[in-house]
Amino acid sequence: MARRKTIDLEGIAHNAPIPMAAVIGNVLATSAIFGADSRTGEIPDTPEAEIACLFENVTAVLDAAGGSCDDILRMGVLLKETTLRQIVNVHWLVMFPDEKDRPARHISVVADLPVSAQIELLAVLPSDTTGAAREH
Repeated sequence: MARRKTIDLEGIAHNAPIPMAAVIGNVLATSAIFGADSRTGEIPDTPEAEIACLFENVTAVLDAAGGSCDDILRMGVLLKETTLRQIVNVHWLVMFPDEKDRPARHISVVADLPVSAQIELLAVLPSDTTGAAREH
């Protein structure tokens, strides 16, 4: 049995040969999670809709790993332009309403990012709850 388990989201995939996330024990690390609509696989037309889908996909990855937003230790956010911070912050505050219980976060602006925004995160799951994860 493989030690590493991988997680992919139905209808959303990278062009590169990488999974959406990987889990070893109770540590979850993601590749870039982006804002494709899970129903269509397409990137929405507006940054608002794209970033909403992005946060839905973050939740879906955590669910597939047997965790929740409470397990996120650090989130790295890449934005195509700095004005998108406002949209990210709206979803951030919904996901993490308690100002004393939020993960670390770093935002970088990358002008040639192929999407409006993407997130990479590191989470520590409550235990080895990766039964939902697909083995690599």
